[in-house]
Amino acid sequence: ESFLNGYQEAVASTGQQASIAALLDLFLIAKAAYEVVYEAANRPGWIDVPLRGLAHRTRHLLGVEALA
Repeated sequence: ESFLNGYQEAVASTGQQASIAALLDLFLIAKAAYEVVYEAANRPGWIDVPLRGLAHRTRHLLGVEALA
């Protein structure tokens, strides 16, 4: 929450509000991809957790909602 608040304040000062959502999506995809790699290397039994997050964010970006 602190990160998002600070980020929003910084972006607001530049006048580029539309960038907030796009960059947040980018950060979430990067984090999910990192977690997929981490779990694959360290806890393969848990890889479904970050894969679900990555799939969810990808569906969101593509505008495809509930694909279970």
